Amino acid sequence: MKKLGVVLVTLLLTFSASASVLMTSEWAEELCEEWNYSEVLTENLDSWMDNNLERGYKVMMMSRSDCPTSELVQLTLKRVDGLTWCTAGGAGTANANPKADYIMTATTKNWLKMGSGEVGPAMAMITGRLKFKGPKGEAMRNMGPFKSFMLLIGAFESDASVCPQ
Repeated sequence: MKKLGVVLVTLLLTFSASASVLMTSEWAEELCEEWNYSEVLTENLDSWMDNNLERGYKVMMMSRSDCPTSELVQLTLKRVDGLTWCTAGGAGTANANPKADYIMTATTKNWLKMGSGEVGPAMAMITGRLKFKGPKGEAMRNMGPFKSFMLLIGAFESDASVCPQ
């Protein structure tokens, strides 16, 4: 029995070491890759992508409000061949424009609740669990894909037990 416990602890430590920390640039790169596997996100955002201020891209920025060292991470989204692709994920570098782009902050606990589907993005925005800057009407009109995006955050393994450094 003791040997089984050692094996389980070893596996847990291996997992923790391999999962990227929630809301780091490495995590954003992985989220970007995951976006491109989602039919809902790649195929259902035509009108959403039209509001890009004629730049040809949109930016989604996120951070963890309960982590003092958490900086914004970003996804850059572009329409290519009629599909919405995440073309870059990493540290926040763009100057987000709230007329077209999205800047979202929440506590780690609330990101996890949204990622698991326990709290939907509309309810999170209404109750202030998700601080949101950007075109709110546009987000509400695209609530299905927005919910898929939030669930995507919870769909792949990440380490939320520590803050980004």
